[in-house]
Amino acid sequence: MNKFIPILAILVGYSTAMAAAATRDVGHDQQQGVRNHPRRRHLLLEENIECVLYLKDIQYEDGHGEESWSCEFTYEQSLEWFGGRYDIMDIDGVSTEEIESTGVISGESIMRVSKGGFVEENNEEGKREVIMVVPTDATVTFLKLSENDVRHARARRRNLASSRPGTTLKTLVVRVIDKSGTQIDADSTQLKDDVFEDDVSLRSQYSACSKEQIIIEPAYDYGDGGIVDVKIDIDSVQGNEKELEKAAVAKAQELFGGTEGLAKLFDLVMFCLPPKTGNWVAYAYINGWRSYYNDYWCQSVSAQMHEVGTFLYTK
Repeated sequence: MNKFIPILAILVGYSTAMAAAATRDVGHDQQQGVRNHPRRRHLLLEENIECVLYLKDIQYEDGHGEESWSCEFTYEQSLEWFGGRYDIMDIDGVSTEEIESTGVISGESIMRVSKGGFVEENNEEGKREVIMVVPTDATVTFLKLSENDVRHARARRRNLASSRPGTTLKTLVVRVIDKSGTQIDADSTQLKDDVFEDDVSLRSQYSACSKEQIIIEPAYDYGDGGIVDVKIDIDSVQGNEKELEKAAVAKAQELFGGTEGLAKLFDLVMFCLPPKTGNWVAYAYINGWRSYYNDYWCQSVSAQMHEVGTFLYTK
């Protein structure tokens, strides 16, 4: 097992047996940020490190949306390398246009970095971020995952579905409570109603739209009928939804993920983040298992359906 050493951590990447889609060198003008800052920690990755590409789709209250690419490591890698603090992060050094020009599909493709890649933890006061950094002299390769690869989004769905008939999506709803006790107004009873039980809920609408082929099923064995509370150790402030996201996932993994993590137990995990972070509505990673909602938007059936729809995305 690899261990972190001071400042840098050497990480061993997974090997893969797939055909290359595109390869190129990262230009010097694409790398950003000051790297030698006392509040920034760099975790160096071993050569040919791989992560699964996910397209993040975020919606705002004024009606516009934004998309950006992120890199996800496995739950096992997250535990070993990052202490379970995070597993998915933004990418610095490769543009959205360049990634998309290779024809990658969210949750079904990987990015391999030849050498020098590192994860940057920015712990400046009021701005704590985690970024996957691609260095200027690295060669980047984009690969399509085999559908039998356990990291492939469809492989994960098949493994989960094998224990349940039809398209039944076992769903956990996480009500996130910040350090000061700030949380959404809806209690577990109200959230159960909004997501699972009301005549106009996420469950009823997907059932109707799919002619009962898609069933949103509560994770009954957890919390109050699939609604659980997670207390994190940071406060909700303007613009820190990424920090809240990572803290909430890490704590939920610890409390409810068991030995293999949330992604192995649930089809969908919906995180209701506390207020004060900004004017965004909700976001999710296309083909991924997690979605995030800003304050009262967690009760909005239209927001729920849009984000859960990213899990059901097919190209």
